[in-house]
Amino acid sequence: SDLPDLVLAAAQGAKEGLKVTGYSKEYELNQLVYDVIGLVGDMCYEIEVTENGQVLEIEDCDYGRQSRAVAMAKWGQVRQLTG
Repeated sequence: SDLPDLVLAAAQGAKEGLKVTGYSKEYELNQLVYDVIGLVGDMCYEIEVTENGQVLEIEDCDYGRQSRAVAMAKWGQVRQLTG
């Protein structure tokens, strides 16, 4: 994947036990920001991280207890991580 190690580490540091399932990226205020999506147990979180590893925001995905597949399907532009 092209999710930088620094971004992955920051996201996992922001939510203990986070299993990253996918991400998207966009430019906000002229900086590249990654929306990292992952699970802690059956709870889904979206964590915004800058390309230099600064956590901007942690949000609940609000998918409740839906399956990962259903949750991921709601994200059209998300790249799923495999392995």
